[in-house]
Amino acid sequence: VGAAADDAFARSAAKPVADALERAEAEAEAGADPAATKAALVEATTAAALSAAAEREDEEAASECERGGGAAKRALWKWACAETARQTSAAGGNGVASYLRFESALYGAFAGDLRWMLGACDGDWESSAWAHFRALLDARVDAVIDGRDPGTPGPVLVDDDDDGSGDKRKADSSLDGTSGEADAVGAGLLAGLNQSAAPRWPTPEALAAIPPTAEAILDALKPLGGGEHRRAQGCLILGRTRELVVDNVLRWLFPGMDPKTLDGDTDEASVHAALVDSPVRSPELLRFAAHLLLFLRELLPDGGGLQPDGSLDRHLNAVVARFVLHLVQSRRYHLVPRYARHLRASLLVETYSRFLTRLAPASAELKARCLDEACAWIPREGDGGVRAIVVRALDDSREVVDARGVPDAPSLSRGPAHRERVLEWATLAGAELHPEAAVHACALIRQLCLQRSAAARLRGCDRPHLTLDPRDFVCGEERARRIVARLLPSDLQANAAERGRPGAATELSDWAAYLAACAAVGAWRDLAAARDARAALDAEEGGADLNDSNNRPGGEGARLAAEAATAAIGAIVDLASPRLADSDGFYQPDVVDSFDPGVDGPGYWLDSPALVDAEEAAMETESRSPTVRLVAVALPDRTVSGGGDAPRGLGGTDPHETAAALAEALELRVGTIADPVVAGAVRCHVEVTRGCVGEGARAEGAKGQILVEITADIDRLNLPVAPGTPPAAIGAAYDAAAVAARDVVGRARREIALVAADAVKGDLPRIRAAGRGGACADPPPLDVQSADGSDPEMIRLVCRAVCWPSLLLEGVEIKADLGSGSSAVCELVADAGRGLHELFSRRELTWMLHLQRQGEVNAIAAGARGGRD
Repeated sequence: VGAAADDAFARSAAKPVADALERAEAEAEAGADPAATKAALVEATTAAALSAAAEREDEEAASECERGGGAAKRALWKWACAETARQTSAAGGNGVASYLRFESALYGAFAGDLRWMLGACDGDWESSAWAHFRALLDARVDAVIDGRDPGTPGPVLVDDDDDGSGDKRKADSSLDGTSGEADAVGAGLLAGLNQSAAPRWPTPEALAAIPPTAEAILDALKPLGGGEHRRAQGCLILGRTRELVVDNVLRWLFPGMDPKTLDGDTDEASVHAALVDSPVRSPELLRFAAHLLLFLRELLPDGGGLQPDGSLDRHLNAVVARFVLHLVQSRRYHLVPRYARHLRASLLVETYSRFLTRLAPASAELKARCLDEACAWIPREGDGGVRAIVVRALDDSREVVDARGVPDAPSLSRGPAHRERVLEWATLAGAELHPEAAVHACALIRQLCLQRSAAARLRGCDRPHLTLDPRDFVCGEERARRIVARLLPSDLQANAAERGRPGAATELSDWAAYLAACAAVGAWRDLAAARDARAALDAEEGGADLNDSNNRPGGEGARLAAEAATAAIGAIVDLASPRLADSDGFYQPDVVDSFDPGVDGPGYWLDSPALVDAEEAAMETESRSPTVRLVAVALPDRTVSGGGDAPRGLGGTDPHETAAALAEALELRVGTIADPVVAGAVRCHVEVTRGCVGEGARAEGAKGQILVEITADIDRLNLPVAPGTPPAAIGAAYDAAAVAARDVVGRARREIALVAADAVKGDLPRIRAAGRGGACADPPPLDVQSADGSDPEMIRLVCRAVCWPSLLLEGVEIKADLGSGSSAVCELVADAGRGLHELFSRRELTWMLHLQRQGEVNAIAAGARGGRD
């Protein structure tokens, strides 16, 4: 038998491999190059696999499979492999470097015998885990094939003509010519060996080495190492996805996070804030967790709970969102959209809009590249599309208070420059987003131009000499002019009008005309100041040189100032003229079509139905209370409004004191509303909010800003029919009731806009200031940082009430400087049909009369009144 076996082995494909192993072992002991030895082994194995002997063995194996042989042959083969592994291991002894341990492990893997496979694992957790589970799988497959319990050893293997007792069937022996000596050898194979060494598979020893369950295997592997990765592998092996996500991944990444933060009722802003506050323990672990969960969502049936709206979806989103934040913080911007696209729509918009906000100061080139990468991975439209992301970033940029409502949180760096930089995102995102850019630009320009109040421009105009402290206000005109002239693309208005925002395109034209008029006034003021400064200098030097053309009444300096004054007055009068669709030189041709051809009568600057888009019109018809919401900084008190004994204003350093004074003054102002129904419905709320620093913000804003909210409670207006009520609800009386309701709501909207404008101007009623001996004091003017309302028209109302008096008062001042004795601007204000006088506060009307009287004096001095005294 031995000789036959040796001969069969010598002719087999395994013989060259065995010889190569022996040579490799000898070379290793001799100190040969391991790389060369390995290459020789690979070459020998490849040659053996392609040899004729290997092909013959494959054919014999296939023939045997076709003939069958049953479980006995499978068990016999595996027992033989196990015995070979045992003998090979014994021959190798304890030599760690011996190649025999790998040969033993190979045969052990064939047999499914764990004892010999572990010899080649070297204590490695993953290799040992593979060996354990391979052995357990083989043992269970063998049990199914044999029809026995997995924990029971296999039966002893004997030939078909052997009864296992050592007695041979002589008749059969004589027939096949075998000798009695051979029979004795066959009997001894069984009788001479103990039961444990008898051919059987699996043996009791092999079964005892295999842990019976997967859990037992993992317990057995614990001495080889633990850690997050091993626990994750254990959960994957056992198919426990929820345990993997909740009890492992989340605890690794967010050990201090409250699990309720990920509940479905938590808003995305809170989720984002919690993720930002969670430090990254290990970037590598975070990346591993994100990849793991995304892979499982695609691999497991039905996503394993990680699919959208699944039980573990919010947990996956938290991990991926935190990884996106890590990518942003590490400036790997090109990877951000590739991972962010896996987030649910609401969290995607929240996270990506914050990303755009973070990159607001970046260059236009970097912004354009980031937008291109976003569009390559994220759809442009939809709830989680690029459009929704940019719109959210635009809306957030106008919020200058803490998103989490923490008044005492550190000041927020969101000055005017920040809002301009965020607007640039929309201008770079292509023509499809130009409508959103136009809407945001209008909102931003409204807020900037609300900083141009008459109080800021003409404080102290009731004194002999006008005084203007540049520190008293931060004029938004220059910023607004830069937005209109430089930041917005030339085709933005046309694209906005074409894509559903004709009102915003038209409003931009209105603001462009207004800013042009303001620029004309500024040009006059600069020339007039230069003229007066030269005259004052000459007076100090002992009189003007009449030969100097700049000093003569008809000199160059006076002429330039007069020309600038004439141009400024013309710009103001043109701005106040009716706006028609075919107005020459005002609206650009590509926005003329935005006018509603069914509008009765002309529109005016910032007061026309052509400014109202369909979406805005729908907002106005909703049953909501008209509201104006301002975030502002109180101007510091640096002047005295009145005589020397007059009380100072309330613009101090404590925003809480100022807020309390404003609240009291607002209540007094509401009490002056003539309509008792409207007066009873108006409610005012004032509070101190988070401060704002940097990027063009006022220094005073760092200590806190003041939120002023004025609303007309629609339930207290006693409307005959609520806005938006369908006609069928009340029948034939609908038309009259709807007209009456619109009239009441219109009056309420106008009154709260005028109240808000008076607060901005600092023209609220005086109050008794606490800590000042009971003296009366003026509430300070407000430098508006953010303006919002129930609908855009509410803020346009406030803009008209703030900007018109400011500009018209400067027009009266220009007329006074010209000394022509003209009262054209005053007559424009007094025109009852136009109604501009209603926009003036009592103080502004007083200033206008003072300036007009000063103009009369100048006219008399210049001889325009015929030399009258």
